[in-house]
Amino acid sequence: ASSFIASLAAGTSWLDVSFQTPPAPCVEASVSLWVRRTAGGAVERVPLQAPLKYTFLGSVLGAVSPASGMIFPGSGGVHLTLVLENILASSSLALSVTLHAGPSGGAGEACTLHTATFYPTARQVVLSVSTPELPLSLAGTLNISVSGATALPLMAPWTYLAPPPVAWDVESTVLDGVARAWTPLHDGSAPASLTLANLASMYGRAFNQVQVRVGGVLALSSSGVERSGNAIVSFSFNPLAVGVGMHPLNIAALWNGAVVANISASPSSSAGWIEVRDLSTPLLAALAPAAAPASGGTLILLGVTSALSLLSAGASGVAFDLEGSGGALVRGEVLAAVSLPDWESKGPAYLAAMNRAGQLSRASEALASEYARVDSTLAAAVAASPETGANSAAVLLIVRTPSGSASGLLQGVLSLAATGARVVSFDLSLVPSPNTAPVLLSAATEMGDQRGGLG
Repeated sequence: ASSFIASLAAGTSWLDVSFQTPPAPCVEASVSLWVRRTAGGAVERVPLQAPLKYTFLGSVLGAVSPASGMIFPGSGGVHLTLVLENILASSSLALSVTLHAGPSGGAGEACTLHTATFYPTARQVVLSVSTPELPLSLAGTLNISVSGATALPLMAPWTYLAPPPVAWDVESTVLDGVARAWTPLHDGSAPASLTLANLASMYGRAFNQVQVRVGGVLALSSSGVERSGNAIVSFSFNPLAVGVGMHPLNIAALWNGAVVANISASPSSSAGWIEVRDLSTPLLAALAPAAAPASGGTLILLGVTSALSLLSAGASGVAFDLEGSGGALVRGEVLAAVSLPDWESKGPAYLAAMNRAGQLSRASEALASEYARVDSTLAAAVAASPETGANSAAVLLIVRTPSGSASGLLQGVLSLAATGARVVSFDLSLVPSPNTAPVLLSAATEMGDQRGGLG
């Protein structure tokens, strides 16, 4: 109890009293104010209008600062300050601090205790600790416990933050030594580099190998290096192998063969995409024959310069149509697309084309002569071209005319099947089939008439 002397101010009927209660480790205690009106006078007991309630808190782990952090491998852990409240013991405590994965997280991982400072008046112990590094799989709410201060460990929640996600740095892409996200179509190597944010060992993503795919095609070479919490990824690819158009990147970072991060371009974002542009103007150098039966089935051989887009698309990626005066299209068939060097050397693509278009090699003497002039005319056009790599950009295509087309002068159209973009147009005359049976007009042997030798 507390005792004190207070006097009413003149002209007042109330008394403002402040006092300190004694320790009372119970749930509730009643408090009365004993008042002696005058020295030596009677004593009155004046109860308070509301009882004074005591709450015993007990020992608690009252504060953990910071309340969250990133402790994945490579982070170095986090320094924490812990405050133990209502500690009645002396400062000579054998304390230990542990991080647990949830209430039933097993033995947990020990933290490093640096200092423990006891404040008797405040009944507090302030701990300075460092957390261990924990696997990324444990990210989320953990429990931190302090043992040795009380009979049972004191616990409090703590949040293990996952690292920021790997992300594209949109402005970092460099292609062919220029800050841009496109490269012209060509048959060769296109060097590229870009930055991936948050791909680094400080975020638990140490790597010693990267794999890059451009539109699903594995890059010719790739490498990566950490820099200020990010990764600079360098690679090269063949634009001809990838083809014309927009292509998503996929980059996998690996550590001794195990994937530690994998990021792919999103269809809803421009980040992580590379474009291959066809800056050439394909030109038809020659075709044979220039006229064919309207009944269809005729093989047309075309020689086209500056046609990397057709070559990279291949026969399956090129469409051939005949367009009449009304604009209606009748779809034909593309049998082969062969580069001029492969055609001239009778390489694998040429042999495959001949197997698929067998009647090309069985053409009449006059038609075979027309076919032969196509590749020679194309070769001459390439030789006269100032364009670098013109020879490898020249292509010979074999197409088959459709049936059901109207007769007359029609327009043939070669386009990219994926986009419908027209690449080459040309005139083709379709001749109607005769209604009468064929008539033999003349016949001659190698002697120039109807005579011939025996044997």
